[in-house]
Amino acid sequence: MVLLVLSFSISSLTHAQEAAVRQKLIGSWIYSGLQYSDSLSTVDKTESEKADRMNKGLIITFETDGKYTIWNKQTGKSKPYAKGIAGLTNKGHHLKITGLEGDIDKIDDETLRLSSPDRPLMVFKKYKPDNK
Repeated sequence: MVLLVLSFSISSLTHAQEAAVRQKLIGSWIYSGLQYSDSLSTVDKTESEKADRMNKGLIITFETDGKYTIWNKQTGKSKPYAKGIAGLTNKGHHLKITGLEGDIDKIDDETLRLSSPDRPLMVFKKYKPDNK
């Protein structure tokens, strides 16, 4: 009986943590850039710089129902690239969407940072039409 109660308590805590992160994700986030660590090799930096250029202007919008859209504004119109349902695992600390996966290094009202082993941090800022 004690094991059942303990298991339920852990499950409830995990669900609450994921719900809190999911709530913070709601809204739009614009790709801001990469933060490099000193341990990144020259080859990895070159690949990352190419990815950085490709990601400029990308916006991810997370909806309250768990759905997301990756899009870019081009000549005043929204152009969606991918849609789906965001996956959160590891007590809400790991995000997985189409073409992007990483540990949530930081999330608050203004900043979302995702990390992956041997890669620079991906930084997103809360998107507001005036912070293009």
